[in-house]
Amino acid sequence: MRTTTVPVTLLLALIPGCGGDRQVEEREVGAAALDAEAVEAGVPRTEERADGLVVEVHAPGQGALIAARDTVRVHYAAFLAESRERPFASTRAAGAPLAVRLAAEKPRVIEGLRRGLLGLRPGARATLRIPAALAWGADGSPAMGVPGGADVVFEIEVLAVEQG
Repeated sequence: MRTTTVPVTLLLALIPGCGGDRQVEEREVGAAALDAEAVEAGVPRTEERADGLVVEVHAPGQGALIAARDTVRVHYAAFLAESRERPFASTRAAGAPLAVRLAAEKPRVIEGLRRGLLGLRPGARATLRIPAALAWGADGSPAMGVPGGADVVFEIEVLAVEQG
C-alpha cells in the first residue's frame, strides 16, 4: 500500500470552516487523517515517515487528532524489533497506563513514541516501528534490557487524550 504524507495545513485548507482555536502548525500529521475508512474496513494503514519511524494503524479511533500540546494516556507493550517474543516493558503488566504530556520539555517517553502518537485519535490501536535513533540510540537502555543501536517496536492503544 502506498502512503502519502500531506501537510495538515494543506489538508485543513481544503476543509471549509476548519481550523478552530487549536494551532495547526503544532500537528505533525501524515496519512493518518486520510486513510481512516480503509483501516475501519480492516486494512491496516502503514505510514513510513522520513525520520525512519513506521506507524501501522490497526484501528483508527475517533475524535480529534492528537497534537503536540496534548496529554495522552496509553497502554503499550514494547519489544526489541528483532525479537517480539516477550515485551521488555508493558503498561498492562505494570497494572497502569502511561500518561505523557507530549509538549513537556523532557517527555517521559522516547522520541519515537512521542512522534508516533501525533496524528492518532483516542481509541486508536497502532504498531510503531522505531529506529534506534528515535529510541535509546547508541547507548541503549541496559536497565530495560535494550542494547545499544537497537530498533524497537511499540504496540499501543490510545486510551484518552486531554487537549492542551
